[in-house]
Amino acid sequence: MITKFKSVDVAIDISNVIEIFGKEKLWNLPVTKDGKYVGFISKSNIFNKYLSVWAAEHKDEI
Repeated sequence: MITKFKSVDVAIDISNVIEIFGKEKLWNLPVTKDGKYVGFISKSNIFNKYLSVWAAEHKDEI
């Protein structure tokens, strides 16, 4: 039996990844390059990166 699962290509735009997370109600997605697994991305990865960039840009305010 072959199970289909959602994955994203390494070249996909991050806004598309966020859209997939919301639409599919997922927290993690496998990332592929040329059809081969290279890692995963999670909502937590994106949120933590956003927070670190935001904090760096607003360090004088916090």
